[in-house]
Amino acid sequence: MSGEMRQDRSVGRHDLTQWDSRAGQFLTRLFQRASRHLGPHGALVLTLLLGLAVAAVLTAMFALVYKSVGEADGVAGLDHPALTGGKSLRSPALDAIVTAYTNIGGAVGIPIIAVAALLILALKRRSWTP
Repeated sequence: MSGEMRQDRSVGRHDLTQWDSRAGQFLTRLFQRASRHLGPHGALVLTLLLGLAVAAVLTAMFALVYKSVGEADGVAGLDHPALTGGKSLRSPALDAIVTAYTNIGGAVGIPIIAVAALLILALKRRSWTP
């Protein structure tokens, strides 16, 4: 087994290919069975569909919270005290700090962070491949 493959199988001394918990063993058996019946690509599609279902449910839940906030009922009751508290902390210096922090997540900041992370990981691992 090559060095990179060995690195991919573990984090520290923990082997990621061995699941000791009941839930992990159950999932392993389930996906091995799915792989035998559907083939490797079928099992991948099944995994992607399960992920899509989770994303759809979470999106629907977010939409309900968003609607609740927009209609000023339910969860919005939590927003008003937080908004009042935030307004009480306003100052030119704090506003500048918060604005700079939020700009990190903009069109310039995120690519810089992503490239820096890529370089750090690639140099630490001594490999450009994932």
